[in-house]
Amino acid sequence: MDVSGRIIFQTEIKNDRRLNQFSLQKLPKGVYTLISKSENEFFFNKIVIQ
Repeated sequence: MDVSGRIIFQTEIKNDRRLNQFSLQKLPKGVYTLISKSENEFFFNKIVIQ
């Protein structure tokens, strides 16, 4: 998958169960989400690339 493109926004949010309910189907075609977490799993970085 080609993930080149501009970053629309980046949010850092506390780790909670709502992240597990994040649906990729809500994203438009051609938009991808990268979710990474810190080692202690306290913060998540959610980056949307279009």
